[in-house]
Amino acid sequence: MSSNYKKEKFKLRPRARIVKTFGEELISNDYVAIIELIKNSYDADSHLVEINFKGPLEKGMGSITIIDDGIGMSPDEVKIGWMEPASISKFSNRKSKGGRPFLGQKGIGRFSAAKLAENLILTTRKKSSDEEVVVNFKWSDYYNPNKYLDQIEGWWEIKSPNQIEKQGTILNMENLLSTWTTERIEELGAYLRRLINPIGSPKDFKIKVLFPEEFKKYSGDITPTETVENPDYLIKGKLDVKGFLYAEYKSKRNTKIEILHNGEIILESGNVPNFGPIEFEFRVWDRDRLKTLAEEIGSSLSEARKDLDAIAGVNIYRDGFRVSPYGNRENDWLRLDLRRVQNPTMRLSNNQIVGNISITDKNNPEFTDQTNREGIVESDSFRDLQEVTRTILTFLENKRYDERRDVPEEDESEHKKLFTDIDLNTVKEVVEKKLPGDKEVQEVIIEKEAEIKKKVEEFKDFIVRYRRLSTLGQLTDVILHDAGAGLSRVTNGLLIIDKEFNKKEFSLEKIKQNISYALEGSKILSELFKKLEPFGGRRRERSKKIIIENAIKDVFDIYNSEIIADSVKIVLPDSNTEIEISESDFKMVFVNLLNNSLYWLKKVPVKDRVIKINLNNDNENIEIIFADSGPGIPIKDTHLIFDPYYTSKPDGIGLGLTIVGEFVTERGGHFDLLDQKLLSGANFRIKLPLK
Repeated sequence: MSSNYKKEKFKLRPRARIVKTFGEELISNDYVAIIELIKNSYDADSHLVEINFKGPLEKGMGSITIIDDGIGMSPDEVKIGWMEPASISKFSNRKSKGGRPFLGQKGIGRFSAAKLAENLILTTRKKSSDEEVVVNFKWSDYYNPNKYLDQIEGWWEIKSPNQIEKQGTILNMENLLSTWTTERIEELGAYLRRLINPIGSPKDFKIKVLFPEEFKKYSGDITPTETVENPDYLIKGKLDVKGFLYAEYKSKRNTKIEILHNGEIILESGNVPNFGPIEFEFRVWDRDRLKTLAEEIGSSLSEARKDLDAIAGVNIYRDGFRVSPYGNRENDWLRLDLRRVQNPTMRLSNNQIVGNISITDKNNPEFTDQTNREGIVESDSFRDLQEVTRTILTFLENKRYDERRDVPEEDESEHKKLFTDIDLNTVKEVVEKKLPGDKEVQEVIIEKEAEIKKKVEEFKDFIVRYRRLSTLGQLTDVILHDAGAGLSRVTNGLLIIDKEFNKKEFSLEKIKQNISYALEGSKILSELFKKLEPFGGRRRERSKKIIIENAIKDVFDIYNSEIIADSVKIVLPDSNTEIEISESDFKMVFVNLLNNSLYWLKKVPVKDRVIKINLNNDNENIEIIFADSGPGIPIKDTHLIFDPYYTSKPDGIGLGLTIVGEFVTERGGHFDLLDQKLLSGANFRIKLPLK
């Protein structure tokens, strides 16, 4: 038996419109297109790039000309470079002839010209050459859906120089594909001011922009605005490849340089960052105080706001040039605005920051560009960079909070009750004195006093629900992990039982085994929900007698999976102490304390991770010491940690210790931070009356 087959060779043959696809889909907007062409000029060792807009700047009219004084191209280099999409000329050579690291290596930046205008006339002259090369691209020819790329013909010529005096390249893009309004010109200015990193930027490269008469005020060299040169706060430093972070800080109030961190930085995973080295600088403004800055620099409030809006954001720079889109208004790659919503007291938003993170192509190969050159490929290293950046900003946020904070006169270790008793006796006495015998007024006061007390009780119920919701939020990961494990046992056991019953001859032993397996899962779920039940009440729970040690153990059992995973040694008291209290509120205290400790213990070596609880009972009060062996609380922060919303966690909300303090003081107790330490980290003391 034989079979006939035919084997043929084939070639991929792109349609001409692939040029349109590259221009429109790989280059996101006109600003990015211009920047890509500027980068090409930089790669050609240019010292000056001039961008000349000629009017009318309306769609189908006008032109944009980009002129540089780089090394130019020979006829052969035009063929190999501009006429070969995805050329390997930059890929094989990582640096320009002048020693600059190449900003573009994918060979597609030239299609930016197709994004801007209908036609392109490229004129170039090689250094020390007596020839000038002129190439004409009519992009509309490439938009024909019926033609292939190799069927499109253009023209080029080699002639005696008459446009370029010594060397360089001119890109003359005619018949604009979009209209340039005032708003778009201002936006382009913001993009260009962000383009070159003010930290370690190349000193031998400048950009100049020229506009028609009606937009003349936007013409000139691209330089930072004076607003950006006068921040209220500044933090800068570097992270090396081994994970050692150095960060120094100063502000308008505190002009002396202060070192905020000088040592290893540990991520939430317990590891050091998987990248490096980098340098960084973050400049921050209080937007509610911009009027003062405007007066200092001789500007107006509206101009200061406008300047900051135009350039605000956290940018990434590779070899001195910005990596788009990081820092764009719509690109909250660090989730700063979300953090701000969650904690407006502490957190900074994008529109308050001008941030620069500097990387290099040579030393940071883990940060590779996406194909469209719009961003870095998502990876573990990039996620580590996000966490490190938020951590650095947290250092600054904490210092800023401390400087802005009005320090209260009372002892910071004590916490005022959220509610005090409502008492209108003083009002009654005044009424009796001013309106003696007026029973109608007195009755109104008594009635209003009762209404106020009722509203306060309703609000207390609301506060209790908010506390429990906040605590449940912290338990989410634990619930998902442990409930998932239990549910998985139940599901898998039942599936195997079902399959076994569908067999002609099933194994009774196997069915019994899987019934037991499913029941174990059911038991896990039942125990978990029993421990979580106190946190789910809709109203305030009545006080009842509980054994303190059992309640504490229940909380630690809820976190057992995380405790085991993080290799934390737990030392709990083995006594039996009875107290009359709301069980859910009492457990809520330990959820917040334990959640904090588990987070910070990841910052120390595994062998050193310990949590210890001590109880002391004098028959009137119970004293509970909650201690861990984490990094502890710096002395400079001890006066801040009980403030609502203050937190040293990069993504923390800062309510944990506030919730604990409110409950303890409302119960007539005390909650404070100990100087005398049971363990080397944070040591908190809770003192509660037994009755």
